[in-house]
Amino acid sequence: HLQLTAEAEARLRSWLNVKAADNVYQAPPLLVSLPGGLREQHIAEVLYQECTFFESLGLSVDLLPAPPRQLDGVSMAVARALPSFLGALRDEVHSRGFVRFADILAALREKRVLSQHRDRLTHLSHLLIDEYQDISPEILEWLRRTLEVLGSENEVSATCIGDDYQSIYGWRGSHPDFLLHPERGGIQLERDDRVVTLREHYRSVQEIIDAAEVTLEKVTQKSRKHGLSRAGARCPGADFSLRLVELQDPFEQETRGHGGSLARAWNELVDLIAGTLRVAGTDAGWKQMTGGRSTLEVLVLCRTNQGLEAAPGSAASLRDSLKRAGLSYVPRIEFRKHTFHRSKGLEADFVLLLEDSAPPEPHPLRDWAYSLRGFADSYSQQQREEARRLAYVAITRARFGLVWAADARPGGCFRDVADHVLRRE
Repeated sequence: HLQLTAEAEARLRSWLNVKAADNVYQAPPLLVSLPGGLREQHIAEVLYQECTFFESLGLSVDLLPAPPRQLDGVSMAVARALPSFLGALRDEVHSRGFVRFADILAALREKRVLSQHRDRLTHLSHLLIDEYQDISPEILEWLRRTLEVLGSENEVSATCIGDDYQSIYGWRGSHPDFLLHPERGGIQLERDDRVVTLREHYRSVQEIIDAAEVTLEKVTQKSRKHGLSRAGARCPGADFSLRLVELQDPFEQETRGHGGSLARAWNELVDLIAGTLRVAGTDAGWKQMTGGRSTLEVLVLCRTNQGLEAAPGSAASLRDSLKRAGLSYVPRIEFRKHTFHRSKGLEADFVLLLEDSAPPEPHPLRDWAYSLRGFADSYSQQQREEARRLAYVAITRARFGLVWAADARPGGCFRDVADHVLRRE
């Protein structure tokens, strides 16, 4: 057994019902910086994450071929250790009476197993699948084979709903290709099948949609569509719904020193909200503007967990700032902080974005996994495009107005949006 971080070990003990007094033989901690990884991690965490990534692609870790010689030393060592690590992990989990989700899916992808349990699967004959852009090969293979088994005796169908612009879970196996080209995932379209493109947006004003789509201009794999807002042209009470603040120092320095640029971003957010509340005037006016809702919803979104920990603001400080702006009416404020990723599915009246959405470093080990899976592109290339889709998701959380404060990063999206704003002005 390897020594885990205190938090990870506590979670693992809780899951496996292991008491702290139980004997666990521990090796000295070993931290690893895997090329393409976001940070230095314990070797056990690295091995577990990479095992689950390979499995999410529908690859059998037990049967991996020898890794290519061009891999760097760390990636090569991790690749060679994956089968042994997974075998030991699986044995330990099974010895405690548990089974991993990946092992269940692996069994259910076997036609023999599905055929044996066909009678229990008939309720899956007609499926409505939401968020299809987030499907992984391991789930897609199970879906395809389940429909094949059921379709041998019954009528089957699948209606898949998704938005390739919001495909942001590549680190767990998703790829926009499965939505854009279902046949490449083994889903064959019949002649009477249809693809219906939804273009109308009922959340964000048009100006925010236009800015969000700027981040996707350099994405090569995407559908060709332009969103049309049914929520209005721009933020009520403001000349523009989107305001950008380029930080003079890196974000980390700004948060440590409470830099002036970050304070300016906060003031821009307050000014944007204040202008809208002045138009609303009263609780009744605000409810009319929001469709009957009496709360003011605000999101602060950061690209990284480290940024989230340092992000400024609270409901109380925002209320104080709005009062100092001379407002007589301020609704109850719902104030939340999340990362760009965790904001998926959320929305708010106003959003403050912090940090640029830039791609991570190349990931040679996962590039190899992509080649084994047969993808035409590399994982590193997909991550460069996913960083842009992630910016699109973050921007479109806003209904009325958005402020984005960042120090522009190479390959990031902030500079592209800033150029778009300059052309608009």
